[in-house]
Amino acid sequence: MAHHRTRPSRHGILTPRSYLPGGYAPAAFKEIILSDGVHSGYLTGWEADGLIQQTADHSRRTVEALVRGELRIRDRRIRHREVRLTPVVHPKKLTARQYADLELINHAGRGTQLRYDPDGTPCAIEAGFWRIPYTQTSILLGRGWLSQWPHTDEVYVSAAGCMAMALWWHAQQGLPARVLKGLYLDAVLTAADAHRVLLARHVGQA
Repeated sequence: MAHHRTRPSRHGILTPRSYLPGGYAPAAFKEIILSDGVHSGYLTGWEADGLIQQTADHSRRTVEALVRGELRIRDRRIRHREVRLTPVVHPKKLTARQYADLELINHAGRGTQLRYDPDGTPCAIEAGFWRIPYTQTSILLGRGWLSQWPHTDEVYVSAAGCMAMALWWHAQQGLPARVLKGLYLDAVLTAADAHRVLLARHVGQA
């Protein structure tokens, strides 16, 4: 079951995480574990990206994207067990402006950081030469479309954000529905790569 303190927010779902000053983090995915019953909860962007990255790096695990925007993770050694990840905010909610902001973050790469007001509220994202203002920052964070590395100000586009970008691009190109699964899979593996790079860097600094 989801944690009893999980609560809705203006842009999505907040789930308890003690490492943030307010004690809550935006959820990117609802996680459903099918194994001896059904267990559910929520994952932040970086938690989901880490799970996808570990799956992609493991020869006996598979990640599959479905057209409706759900991810399915399986381990070939364990029958009757799978993990399903469903974006908290459907990818179709992404607007052209938000797509452009996520593109800026992707292009800026390493060094994209959150900036805060004196009270600790995220007020902007600095992505290279660009500054994404408060309203757009709160939406991108609140919908789980950004991953924030714990105890740092670093952010990158999460798997949920990459999926939203993939759907937006798919619609703009007028592509057939059958290619969407492949686009979603490429999208989440892109986020997994970003997570892998940051993990290696932070472990190297430890």
